[in-house]
Amino acid sequence: MARVDDITTQNPDLVLFGVGGNDVLQRVQPETTRANITATIDTLKSANIDVVLIAEPHFSASALFGRVSDNPLYEDIADAKEVPLYSGGWSAVLSDDTLKSDRIHANAAGYRQFAEGLHDYLQEEGVAR
Repeated sequence: MARVDDITTQNPDLVLFGVGGNDVLQRVQPETTRANITATIDTLKSANIDVVLIAEPHFSASALFGRVSDNPLYEDIADAKEVPLYSGGWSAVLSDDTLKSDRIHANAAGYRQFAEGLHDYLQEEGVAR
């Protein structure tokens, strides 16, 4: 929570919140990830900071065949906490070998695609110009 406290003291208008992808790789229990994300969102919202949650991939059996999908945990949290969810960004990038530098990381083109998709989403939500 120290990082969250550092953020709240800066009093931003908006936090783009995308965490938890490494939890899957490190085999952290989903309920622990859910609790951490939920607590962070609660802290930010209590400080009157808007949050956009960014879905992280769910590395399942289909991921072995190049079809990465969002972890359903993020949609559940976004619905429960009533925060916007940018979904599909990382899953689309990590499902395309031309956008990856290795099996689990984007390359420059992948980061560009993700950033442009996020920007478009934020514009649609009325958050970015």
